[in-house]
Amino acid sequence: MFDFIPKNVGQRRNFSLPMTYTIIFILLSFLSACAGSSQSTMPLWVSNIERAYPDSEWLRVVELGIDTPTAESGAIARLGQIFRVDIESVSSINQQILEQFTNTATDFIDRTEYHNWVRTSSNIEGIVGMYVETWTYPRNGKVYAIARINRSEGTIRYSEMISQNEHIIANLLTNAELNPQTFEAIQMLQIAHNLATLTDSYVSMQGVLSPSKQSFDVVSKDEPRRLSYDSSETVRAILNEARRNIIITVKVIGDENDRIARAFSESLNTMGYRTATSGENSYLLYASFTLQSVESNHPRFVFVRYILDYSLQNESGVEIFSFSENGQEGHLTMSEAIQVAIQIVEESISSTGFRDKFYEFLHNIR
Repeated sequence: MFDFIPKNVGQRRNFSLPMTYTIIFILLSFLSACAGSSQSTMPLWVSNIERAYPDSEWLRVVELGIDTPTAESGAIARLGQIFRVDIESVSSINQQILEQFTNTATDFIDRTEYHNWVRTSSNIEGIVGMYVETWTYPRNGKVYAIARINRSEGTIRYSEMISQNEHIIANLLTNAELNPQTFEAIQMLQIAHNLATLTDSYVSMQGVLSPSKQSFDVVSKDEPRRLSYDSSETVRAILNEARRNIIITVKVIGDENDRIARAFSESLNTMGYRTATSGENSYLLYASFTLQSVESNHPRFVFVRYILDYSLQNESGVEIFSFSENGQEGHLTMSEAIQVAIQIVEESISSTGFRDKFYEFLHNIR
């Protein structure tokens, strides 16, 4: 038997020039195919947005970012600029209304209306009906984001929300009118104003989606569209007038030259309410201010303790809000310690103490 041994075994192979060109061509073709495959995964909205989402049908923007959050937030912000609204502001108002409805508003409006509002209006980004999509470019890792909203769907949806909000605002205004000179009316009007502000934004956004809807009523093309509440500024004016119609009698026991009573009055006046020192008025703010010396072994300072108790009573004498605060201050002399304590109480009444507690009370009225 004979063993067949190829002649080129163990020898270095020399490729001819034509074979080298052939291999290079194959490699280039392979790389080109890989690149083509990468490009083919690119969404159409990145390469040709008009073909993907025609401007006649969609309001859309594309933003490029170093990562997904950056690209998404950039696209959303640019869409908000086109809508002529502050997205953060709209989102904040949306959240405030949601909290108000959750806490108290179901006492003033139908629960079905409340659930419908939550279902149709609440949106974390502030733009109802918006879609956000991203794509990462494989070669450099940059992220493309598109924020878009369908013009036809958006116009119909915003029209429905505007009508729904108008109805809720009308109910709140009516109920507030039936409860004059009450904090319950103030709360209703605050909700109505927030809702009107949000609805004004919806009207603006609807006008961008379909300009004809901004100038003309959804039903009639001949009559300009007018909101039933006129505008959020009109509702604000009603709210401010309702505040002015409430007079709160301020009485302080143990006051120091009327400084505590004056601090309460100035704080309430700043919030839009009128105050008096006597008379039968809508509400009575009754406070007690006490100063006590404190025994101390401190070699230089003398100390004084202050106690401030206050309560708000309605016309029937029922307590509806109360709070108490106290503290201790020291100084070189008793008179100086007293003056420092009074000053601290004055500042508290106008800020983190009485004022903030009063706002909290108004927010949670039931």
